Amino acid sequence: MWGNQSAYPTRNSKADHLLASCKVVIGGSGAVSSVTGTPGIAAANGGTGVFNVTFPKCPGITLAGWSLKSAGATVKTLWVVAYDASAGTMQITTGNGGGTAANPASGDEIHLHFDVQLSSVD
Repeated sequence: MWGNQSAYPTRNSKADHLLASCKVVIGGSGAVSSVTGTPGIAAANGGTGVFNVTFPKCPGITLAGWSLKSAGATVKTLWVVAYDASAGTMQITTGNGGGTAANPASGDEIHLHFDVQLSSVD
């Protein structure tokens, strides 16, 4: 698990990074059907088009990118509403392109990519 890296010693003068990724598959009515990828990442529907994501707390984690796969173009946009690396939480919203929140269709996918800094030298 990559959540608590404070126990690991610094190994070199450059920061060590890893990429943590997950795929969130949507089921009926916008519910999360499954989350696969890096262990420790979870997602749940928090309302129409709203998804609450949790990940291991790590001060060196940043959201590096995301993508949305919608076969029927039910949703066209995804935006981050809130992000707190120290709490390990994030809220994202999916929408129809006009700024209105909308649930993805069953089978649609949200892909999230995190850059995790494991150690650093000041």
